[in-house]
Amino acid sequence: MRHSTRAIIAFVGIALLASHALAFALMAAGANPWWVQAGAVSGPTIAALIALRIERGNAREFLAEQLFAHMPNWRLLAIVPLVVALSFPALMLAGGHAADFLGTWGTPSAYGLLALNIFVVALLEEIGWRGYLTPCLLRRMSPFVVSLVVGLVWALWHGPKLFSLPMLGVVAIALSFTMTFLVATRKAGLIGCIMLHGSFNAAVMALENAVEFETALTTFNIMAGGMVLLAIALVALRREWFFGKPASQETARPASP
Repeated sequence: MRHSTRAIIAFVGIALLASHALAFALMAAGANPWWVQAGAVSGPTIAALIALRIERGNAREFLAEQLFAHMPNWRLLAIVPLVVALSFPALMLAGGHAADFLGTWGTPSAYGLLALNIFVVALLEEIGWRGYLTPCLLRRMSPFVVSLVVGLVWALWHGPKLFSLPMLGVVAIALSFTMTFLVATRKAGLIGCIMLHGSFNAAVMALENAVEFETALTTFNIMAGGMVLLAIALVALRREWFFGKPASQETARPASP
């Protein structure tokens, strides 16, 4: 199904509006910060469900197809420990100590944070950004342009956070290139995007209470730089696919290595 430009713009507008409206409403009601976070990240999924309801009359089949039709290779589970492990050298380069990393990941709360980011934050965002919007755009644009457009929308969706954390926009665009590739690959798909997104968030957030603010910020910036390098390498290795013509759903996937 080829989506009209108006429908795509409507999806983005609903995602932005729903996220910010829910976040402000929950803050005004004095809700727990975690509920505010859950409300803020639910906009993309709400927008996707509304769009699917209008287009198909039912979102259930679409979600089942995106999440379960092509289960990722079990080796993809390595994304989580690899991304978490990336925070260790980043922390060392930022002037932190090994004890900070070991102490953080030696507590149950860190794994609770990891689960929250994968099964709530990343899930609710990625159903919209990579589950719905990215496949829609892949039928109209090259994967490179899709990655850039979705990355920019995702970055701007974070709103005022970009003023205090400008590298957030950079990492959103970088991750978008990697996740466009993942979502178009049968071995990874939407679940791979959720795992990458959630583990990156948790790797950064888990250290925030263990080290000084400047150290945590520098660690985040270094990790963001790592994601930029990954995206550049991926585009270089798969440049024919990234710069190829818009493809149908059946041919949008890159060839397996």
